[in-house]
Amino acid sequence: MRQLTSMLRDTWYVWLMLAGFSITLSAVRSWVFLAPLAALPFCMAYFAFMRYDEDGNLRSDR
Repeated sequence: MRQLTSMLRDTWYVWLMLAGFSITLSAVRSWVFLAPLAALPFCMAYFAFMRYDEDGNLRSDR
């Protein structure tokens, strides 16, 4: 679980921007743009578990 908190600590603004962009497009264009909101938590979890170790530290590239 420390992977997720570390990922949010380092990239909270990116996830907020993606969610805001999706909500804005759905309000302006179509409700179809709300579909990516369902995928955002899974993408964040995937990247968190791939980039951070169990202690919440960035993994080395080697």
